Amino acid sequence: MTRLADPLVISCPHCHEPLRERQLASFSNFGSVTWSDGHVGMLTFCHTGSIAKCEECNRLFWREDAEELGRMVQKPVTLEFSWIKRIVHRCLGGFERHFQNEKAWLELPASWKRAIEVVPPEQKDLVAALDSGFADTPKRERYLRTQLWWASNDPDRGYTGERPLTPEQAIENMKRLLALYRELPEANRKTMVEGELLRELGRFEEAAEILEPLTEESPEAAIIRDEALRNNRLVCKVRVVEMTLW
Repeated sequence: MTRLADPLVISCPHCHEPLRERQLASFSNFGSVTWSDGHVGMLTFCHTGSIAKCEECNRLFWREDAEELGRMVQKPVTLEFSWIKRIVHRCLGGFERHFQNEKAWLELPASWKRAIEVVPPEQKDLVAALDSGFADTPKRERYLRTQLWWASNDPDRGYTGERPLTPEQAIENMKRLLALYRELPEANRKTMVEGELLRELGRFEEAAEILEPLTEESPEAAIIRDEALRNNRLVCKVRVVEMTLW
């Protein structure tokens, strides 16, 4: 079961305004779909990506660059109770956790209480970020280009929305992403990702060859290799976690 925890308060690296970031207390991946490009489709209740957007200054930032200011308790509903209702629930033992959180809430900085929630970037933000040099390390460039790769494949998953890149831009993005992965040390290479990029680029024989050693241990790699042997360039499902009704 997926449950939310008290939000984290972070500081925007640009304008230094506090922002609320939802946190998960527990997580379930039931109903998730893993695709051949590594994207996992599932219900999300909070922003979990490495790139976030501050709506106070309308700028993107890397989540790891944001200072964590502390945890923020939710505003207790008991603060709105009349004194009669407070006495009744105190005597009956109701809303005990909310009564306990009142002091913590009242001691929070005023700026935290009015903080807006951090949001994920839009596709147009990612395209602009790539053009502006926002990804200032190879690791960050891999991440940003992977987000654009996934977004370019979304219509083929049946998702609504337009592709962020033209077909020519999407090909160039995949070529650069493949080069970035091949620059990694041998121990850190992502062979399945490289194979999928080769397949989507139409380099089917290369894709099948690089994926073949993985097929005995990885059903996902076997599926991607089979699609390469079929000369299929479209993204495909490689794993589905079925939801169970009790």
